[in-house]
Amino acid sequence: MPYPGRVHGPYRYLFLLLRLDKISLSFGDRPLLDQVSLQLEEGERLALIGRNGEGKSSLLRVVLSVAEPDAGTLWRRPGARVSYLAQDLDLPSGQSVAEVVTAGLQGQRQALLDYQRLAAAGAAT
Repeated sequence: MPYPGRVHGPYRYLFLLLRLDKISLSFGDRPLLDQVSLQLEEGERLALIGRNGEGKSSLLRVVLSVAEPDAGTLWRRPGARVSYLAQDLDLPSGQSVAEVVTAGLQGQRQALLDYQRLAAAGAAT
């Protein structure tokens, strides 16, 4: 049964953002992606879940056109933007992840710093 709200027929491609058709990718003798097909439409959300080394990041690299698949086709709607947050961050020297994240959120950053200061003062008394 189709998803509620999904458009079928000749207009279905108006909402299509991304389509992978029979994508395969191997590193050496180890296949990571074996004829993966996926379609993502406007309003849909996708989560990739799996063990380390099972191909999640490799699939994203194919979607970003950073890696070329061994077989299959990839289509992205013209003008569609794909964003990606790398697993490994190059943090500026001496800064924590929290400091980097809150650097662009000055109001929230100050509230967090105030909370941490008050929590430390309360723990000491």
